[in-house]
Amino acid sequence: MRTVRFNKLLAVLSLSFLAMTGCFKSDTPLIGFFDSKAPIPEGQYYYENADHTTNSVILTHDCNATKMIIVNPDGTAKINTLLMVPIDKGYYIVMDADKDYTLIRVNPNNFIEFDGSKLGDKLIEIAQANGKDVSDYGVVRVTGDNSKTCWFNDLDGMKRAFVALASSGTELPSGTFLVNGLVIEHTYWRR
Repeated sequence: MRTVRFNKLLAVLSLSFLAMTGCFKSDTPLIGFFDSKAPIPEGQYYYENADHTTNSVILTHDCNATKMIIVNPDGTAKINTLLMVPIDKGYYIVMDADKDYTLIRVNPNNFIEFDGSKLGDKLIEIAQANGKDVSDYGVVRVTGDNSKTCWFNDLDGMKRAFVALASSGTELPSGTFLVNGLVIEHTYWRR
C-alpha cells in the first residue's frame, strides 16, 4: 500500500519552489551546483496555509543541493531541486529549477521563506526612494505590468539587490541584517 501511495505521489510531481512566482529571475543559472550549500537539516517539516490547512515538506540532500518534496493534504506532491548560497548569517538566496530566486532565513528549529512575489516591487520602491535606478542594484531589465519581475545576469548583482532590501544595510549585534518590509510567505517547522 505504501509503495502504491508513493508511486501515486511520484506520478503527480511538478516542479515549483515553495510559492515562488519569479519576481527575481535570470536567463541562466546564477548558482552552480558546486557553489551551493545545503543549510537546512534533512527531515520532515510542515507549514500552515492561509486557510489553516497544513502541508508537509520533506527535505533531503543530494550533495550540495536540497531536494524538497511538498506533500499536500490531498496526497498530491511537488518536488524541486534547490540551490542555495549564503548572503548573510542565516540568510540564503535560493534558486529553483525555473531560475526563480527568493530569500530564506534558516533558524535552529525552522526556516522562513520570504514572499518572492514582492521582491521586484519592493526593490523598485527602494530604488525610487533613494533616487537611484534599479540597475544600481544589479537589475538588467524589468518586466511585468502589475507585479514587476527583476532580471539579473550575475549573483553579485542579486546580492546587491538583497542588501538593498535589508534595512539600510545595517547589521544587528547577532550578525544578521534587518529585512525591511519583506513579507513572510511561510514558516517551516521541523517535526
